[in-house]
Amino acid sequence: MKMKLEFMLPSMETAYQARKEVLAASVDDKYIHFLAKPGTDLGSLKLATAFEGTNLMHEGERGVLYGAGFGLLAGLYVLKFPPWLTVSPAWYASSPWYVILAITIFVGAISVAIGAALLGVNIFNTDLNVHKYRINNGEILMIVTVPFYRAKKIRKVMNRFCQLR
Repeated sequence: MKMKLEFMLPSMETAYQARKEVLAASVDDKYIHFLAKPGTDLGSLKLATAFEGTNLMHEGERGVLYGAGFGLLAGLYVLKFPPWLTVSPAWYASSPWYVILAITIFVGAISVAIGAALLGVNIFNTDLNVHKYRINNGEILMIVTVPFYRAKKIRKVMNRFCQLR
């Protein structure tokens, strides 16, 4: 199991030194990301991905749940009202009720999940809201993803550079 460790660093120089120390502690560079206020040039530091810096995954998961609910309601609507009262899809006439519900739930879940994820890309990660004020004031957030058993060692290395959050 991997764990995300978040460290606030006061400056770019500190960020470069911290990255160097974490790399020396045998953490691969692909697991070290940085998040700074918009317009900050991070140089050779790897910018946090959309998964880490935004609510892409959180909103996508929520979209699946909402979409499945809407799909269930749509399926029940199609089953409840007779075809002569509403315009039903062509697959409705010869399909069993469980196939109709499965199709509407699946289509609803996928379509709303995609829409919610696209909206989530533009929303700052709610898990990182604790750091938002400090990031906007020029500090840099370092996100290190390590296996659970290595977290203690990385925290010990990073205690020199910043206050753990």
